[in-house]
Amino acid sequence: MEDLFRETGMIQANSDMLLGYAWVGTGRPQDRVDVVADYLHVVPDYFKQLYISDLKKHNPPVFVDAVAPEGFAFTDRALFGYETFPALAQYIDEHYQLQAEINGIRIFVRKDRLAGNGA
Repeated sequence: MEDLFRETGMIQANSDMLLGYAWVGTGRPQDRVDVVADYLHVVPDYFKQLYISDLKKHNPPVFVDAVAPEGFAFTDRALFGYETFPALAQYIDEHYQLQAEINGIRIFVRKDRLAGNGA
């Protein structure tokens, strides 16, 4: 959901935006059937590690899981939600707390940024 970067003025925490398009196929919303059913088997371990490494390095104040029924291509949380990537799920669960869910999009805030945590 690149719109979120524009709307918030924040930058993306990971360095490779092309992976999303590789998973989607053509990248056109009308071609949602082209989405790879289980992208974790397609994405090389190198890119999985890069994603986690970038996330840890940039330590963004928020993490958004944009997998939602009205999302672009990735609509099924059971297939594409952050929980399907074990290393990501562990990192998010340890360092972030769910603050809101809007139309299926989950917004997590880093725990050290929450009120009452001395932030």
